[in-house]
Amino acid sequence: MSSIKGFRAAASVALFVAVSGCSSSSSDGTNILGANIVETEIVSDTKGYLVQYNGWKDNTLFEFNPTTGTLAPNPVTGFDAVNISSLSLSPEGKLWVGVGDSVAPTISVLNTSTANVDDTISLQNNPTRIVFSENISVSDCDYCAVITGVDDGYSSSWVSVSDAESPYSITERYGEQALSDIRATTYGDSFYRLGRSNQHNITKYEFDNPGVEQWQFSTGADSNPYDIIFASETKAYVLRYGTGEIWVVDPSVSAGDSAGFKLAEIDLSAYDADGVPEMGAGLIEGDRLYVVMQAMDKTTGPWTPGQAYLAVIDTATDAEIDVSPSDVLDGLALSVKNPVDIDVHGGKLFITGAGTYPSSYYGTPAQLTGGVEEVTLATFDQRVVVED
Repeated sequence: MSSIKGFRAAASVALFVAVSGCSSSSSDGTNILGANIVETEIVSDTKGYLVQYNGWKDNTLFEFNPTTGTLAPNPVTGFDAVNISSLSLSPEGKLWVGVGDSVAPTISVLNTSTANVDDTISLQNNPTRIVFSENISVSDCDYCAVITGVDDGYSSSWVSVSDAESPYSITERYGEQALSDIRATTYGDSFYRLGRSNQHNITKYEFDNPGVEQWQFSTGADSNPYDIIFASETKAYVLRYGTGEIWVVDPSVSAGDSAGFKLAEIDLSAYDADGVPEMGAGLIEGDRLYVVMQAMDKTTGPWTPGQAYLAVIDTATDAEIDVSPSDVLDGLALSVKNPVDIDVHGGKLFITGAGTYPSSYYGTPAQLTGGVEEVTLATFDQRVVVED
């Protein structure tokens, strides 16, 4: 699902100025938050959560209705103006909210039915991404959480593994290194660490022996792998943010088999004039891979989001499917800019666009050009549910 998830763009910028948000409605009835939105999680047809970006390490969690777009009038209790660093829905339907802190980073396990925090998991590093693996055959936990942790000064990182159900036994410091730009994902009996900027690699670990690296492969020079999305044990897609091509790979290969690891490429370079469309997030639903692209303008000052697109790829043939009403590109042009997160629920995609973050370094204000956009999979009808 979601996808540090939605905080990856913010983490690469050094200084910010704060913006404040309050909800309202536009003349066409669209709900307006009044601030950048950096992540969403969809629980049901009538309940979802979004993270409002107020400033560096200053975020607020709101509940909203994905069908009507209606925003709750007040933040979720306990999650106003805090450093929300990750968000993920567990297999048992609880919302795990990662909160960064220089002294006591935690994950709060929020009961989405009662809005109460049922448990708190103490950590040694700020939790920047949380993913879950279900029905593992070789591990002590039937449902495991894999958490990437980054120290407060962004000088080191590691991966932790926890039970996804109470009492949440956790072991930290797997794959510890003096680099911070990482994320993790999981499939079956294995989990994977993605080394992003300055690393450009993927490392595989197994739940029954998590302290031992199974293999590490390069994803290509300057590739900055943002995610690896699994179709099966033997086929996955690597979204390479720094290039124009998705890699199709076989994650089941043995260590050293780099020739067998990469199977093919899918070219998406046409979505940006510079050939690098900045693939921000993706997921597989049914037999299709959905990928959102930011198309950043990198010519001056801070990167400026361009026309965002959704590309749809047939996982049987790895060919792009034409879902566009125009004849120029096969992908669907999005209304929101800078897509950083994508969820699926009830036959619909929910795409979170962050717009442009404010920057005190460049003296630029926030550009509220994002929001939460819904795309119906059967028809590719679009509507903006919540404006930022």
